[in-house]
Amino acid sequence: MEVNKMSFVLTKNNCLIFTLIVLNLSIFRNVSMIGYLLVLILFYLLDFVFLIRERSFNKNNIFILSILLTFNVLIFINSFEWLSSKELFIASGRAYLLLPFIVICACYRFNYDLIIKLLKTQAIIIAIGCFTIPLQMLIGPISFFADISFRAEGIRYASLLGSATTIGTNGAYGLIIFLILKDKFKYKGIYYLNIFLIVFAMLVSLQKAAAVNLILVFMLYFLFRSRNTVGTLLNILLCFMLLFIVIITLYFLDNEYTNVILKSIGVKTLSDVGYIGPPILEDLITRITYLPKKVFLAHNFGCIEFLKGVGLSAFSGIVDIGRFPMAHNNYIDYLASGGIFYLLFMVILFIDIYIYTYKRRKQNEVYVVYMLLIVLLLINMFIGAGSLIPPINSIFYIIFFSYRNKLFFKELN
Repeated sequence: MEVNKMSFVLTKNNCLIFTLIVLNLSIFRNVSMIGYLLVLILFYLLDFVFLIRERSFNKNNIFILSILLTFNVLIFINSFEWLSSKELFIASGRAYLLLPFIVICACYRFNYDLIIKLLKTQAIIIAIGCFTIPLQMLIGPISFFADISFRAEGIRYASLLGSATTIGTNGAYGLIIFLILKDKFKYKGIYYLNIFLIVFAMLVSLQKAAAVNLILVFMLYFLFRSRNTVGTLLNILLCFMLLFIVIITLYFLDNEYTNVILKSIGVKTLSDVGYIGPPILEDLITRITYLPKKVFLAHNFGCIEFLKGVGLSAFSGIVDIGRFPMAHNNYIDYLASGGIFYLLFMVILFIDIYIYTYKRRKQNEVYVVYMLLIVLLLINMFIGAGSLIPPINSIFYIIFFSYRNKLFFKELN
């Protein structure tokens, strides 16, 4: 019996799922960097062993993989001009942590059941990460999480997913998966609790981006997926009624922290989203003009730099190199790091995924999830919240290498 259980756990598909989980829980590197890397390397090795043993390589992804690897090599080479050996070592550790995972995903022959399991796993991890926000409101900060920050006198807690800003974007990704794949979740009580936790965590993160993403998620859901408008409205209304009850409960607790949080949500977050004007419009313009200009000036950008990029220094804080300015715009990150052709390649890839899945959105719910995740990613890239370097966003590499998978499409049809 024990042998059968072990053989079930150590299947190729389960190893990939475990790898995704380990990548999403990269916060545990703050507990032990060596321990975390050893676990991650172990699962990487197991994934490669299963691929080699079963000889089940997907040759259709060789073109995309080769281009991605080529740009990554060029970015690394160009980094020598701007980074010291120590800085390059640190930046490479951050930037290329997902490189084996990219190769694994490119070689994988994804099927429908595996894709569903991977998407559900991603959504559940996001919900658990969101749960750590109200948990810290009750017990205080968790020691190995990122440091707390403040906005409008309110405390912004980090989470299992990373810094406070991570919740605003990844919470939206989790909501999309939960909403579209509703029928794939067995226990409806836990299902609605997960949605509630994500919405609550996004609001108390005190980010304008979180509030905007919440609006975007429900707009996209109504536009592309809702079949029963009344039923959908009732489900969303139920979620917000639960949220309202919690907020009222917090209000009557009448302590300093909850009052500050409620004030911050109402005054700083929601009021800023209530109209298109300063500070949202000013903030967006800054991320499109002023901040990218600082990056270009810091690297003495000319025609050569626009063609080939300047390497990892363009990612600055994302790869733990703080002496260079950040663009806070992922389109500029692609341009500055790998040049105009790198930017064009990534944008064309994103658009191709969107068009391909949009045409097939009525065939299967997975296409809808892929399409809406890409839409959210493209929008959040304008504010620097769509970087694919953090391991928490590794799910997008699964999308890159599965959306045209022949076996995947065969099973869907």
